[in-house]
Amino acid sequence: MASPDPLELLLSADPPQRQTYRWGTVTTASPVEVRLDGDPEGAEIRPTSLVAVADGDRAYIQIIGRQAVLMGIRK
Repeated sequence: MASPDPLELLLSADPPQRQTYRWGTVTTASPVEVRLDGDPEGAEIRPTSLVAVADGDRAYIQIIGRQAVLMGIRK
């Protein structure tokens, strides 16, 4: 049996996950919940927050795959 090529182990067959940035509004500060702008369903997401937030803050969200990170706010 041949051993696997080490490069094949490092390279993923899956394409890299797409990264997007969106604006939203903080609806709940603890736990952090954000409603994304232009979301027709009005669903709220629970991102990991890198900054302290308050209800009503405008939030800049990074989304990669199914993960969301609140990168910053604009008061």
